[in-house]
Amino acid sequence: MSYPPWPPPFPAPADPNDPLVTPPGAGVGAWWARLLATLRGTWRQLLPLALLCVGVPTALFNGLTQVLIVSAMPASEVTPDTPPGEAFAALFEDLAPVLGVALIGSIVLTVFTALAWGAGVWVIARWAAAQPVALGPALAYGLRRLPRVLGWSLVVTLMVLVGF
Repeated sequence: MSYPPWPPPFPAPADPNDPLVTPPGAGVGAWWARLLATLRGTWRQLLPLALLCVGVPTALFNGLTQVLIVSAMPASEVTPDTPPGEAFAALFEDLAPVLGVALIGSIVLTVFTALAWGAGVWVIARWAAAQPVALGPALAYGLRRLPRVLGWSLVVTLMVLVGF
C-alpha cells in the first residue's frame, strides 16, 4: 500500500497581502507584523468589547464576593488553641454560601467571556475583510455563537483542571 507524499508537493496558494495569515516560510517576524497590524486596526472596537463583556462583570463579581467574604467571616470564633480540623470546619461552614455565589458568578463570567470571544473574532475577521465593524453587530454575532463557544470553553476548562 502506498501513501501520497507528505507534505503535498504543492502547498496551498497563500495571499502575501492577507492581513491575518502569514505565508509559509515568512517567519516569526512576519507573524508579529501581522499581529501588531491587526491590533492597530481593531483595538478601538476590541477594547470597549473587553471592558463591557469582561471588565465590568468581573469587577462587579469580585466586589460582591469580597463583600460576602467579609460579612461571613466573623460568624464563628476560632482561637489559636482550636484544633485544625475544627478551624477548617468552622471556616467552611462560614464560607459555604460564598462558595455557592462564587460558583454561580464563575458560570456567569464564563458566559460573558464566551460572548466577548465570539464578538472579538467577528470584529477581527470583518476588519481583515475590509468590512464595516460596529459593536452592536459584533455582540449579536457573539450571542448567536455563544453555545458553541461555551462548549469549547467547557472543554478547555476541563483540560486545564485535569492538567493542574
